[in-house]
Amino acid sequence: MVTMNTTDLSKLEFKVSSLLESLEKLQSENHSLRKKLSKTLQSKIELQEKNKLAAARIRQIINHLRENFS
Repeated sequence: MVTMNTTDLSKLEFKVSSLLESLEKLQSENHSLRKKLSKTLQSKIELQEKNKLAAARIRQIINHLRENFS
C-alpha cells in the first residue's frame, strides 16, 4: 500500500484545487463564448434577410428603370 506524507497530500490538494479553478474558469468562458456565438449567428441571419430585401428592391428599381427608359 502506498502511503502519502503530508507534503505529497498538500501538493495533490493544490493540484486538485488548481484544476477545479481552471474548470470553473473554462466553463464560464465556454458559456460566454456560446452566448456570443448565438448572438453572432442571429445577427448573421438578420443581415442575410436585410441583404435579400435590399437585393429584391434593387431588382425592382432596375426593372422599373428599364420599363421607363426602353
